[in-house]
Amino acid sequence: MVSNFKSYEIKVNELMSSHTSFKIGGSCDSFVLPKTIEGIKSVISFVNEDKLPLLIIGNGTNLLFPDNGFSGVVMQIGEPYFCDVGAVRELPLRVGAGISISRLLEITVERGLSGLEFMSGIPGTLGGAITMNAGAFGKRIGEIVKRVKIINRKGEVYWIGNEEIEFGYRESRFKRSEGAYLPREEFEIILSAELKLKRDNSSKIKARIQEIVKSRESRLPIEFPSAGCVFKNPEDKPAGELIELASCKGLRIGDAQVSTRHANFIVNLGNASYKDVKALIEEVQRKVYQKFKISLDLELIIL
Repeated sequence: MVSNFKSYEIKVNELMSSHTSFKIGGSCDSFVLPKTIEGIKSVISFVNEDKLPLLIIGNGTNLLFPDNGFSGVVMQIGEPYFCDVGAVRELPLRVGAGISISRLLEITVERGLSGLEFMSGIPGTLGGAITMNAGAFGKRIGEIVKRVKIINRKGEVYWIGNEEIEFGYRESRFKRSEGAYLPREEFEIILSAELKLKRDNSSKIKARIQEIVKSRESRLPIEFPSAGCVFKNPEDKPAGELIELASCKGLRIGDAQVSTRHANFIVNLGNASYKDVKALIEEVQRKVYQKFKISLDLELIIL
């Protein structure tokens, strides 16, 4: 059932497999898509008052959701809301956290703005990318973020600068607060961000994007549902290389499989469950540690 209110939409007993790139997950009690900041404040007030668990997501592209569901509220900051983009001539570019990276790249091409091309082909929203400090080809989105606008558990809205975000390798202060359960002392939700982009020729930007997308599509298992890279890269070797050397490439439990194209991806061959993926992750970690004495840390968020 979908209820449409002025400041948010709400669905009851919504299957999370429809809202995660893994296509895995049971139902949540309430799934809320806020349309405005007031809508977010209403949800925060509701969960605070009733001490309900709250999970905040973008497009669910880096998330493994349990099969038995979630007894609480899931709030998605995503399209078509919180996708506003600042004026054409305005730099740094102010962008809503709910916009998809793919749509944002289309806008940068249209406006002749360079600096985000390395994110080409990465799924998810801007807010999710900032939370994870997503990146590729040796670059991270934290490098081009000037500041972000956030709302906290008290409903206070304010801006914080780059240094306060505490960006690290696939880390930020938001990863420790977004996607977490309530009740807790504090949490923060990204509403928008200012990005430090530069003006360039649109044709050149588009060509760079096409080249990067082509490279990603040739290497990554885009034909199956996945949640991107499962493990962080250790200092000495990429996680995918370690996994392959530990003879885990193609390893399968149920319908969860270590990709035969990129070993740091686990793919859903059709009917993979939460338990299948979790067991496969643990087996990969065990085999890699057994061979190299290296513990693989998760990039994937497991609830």
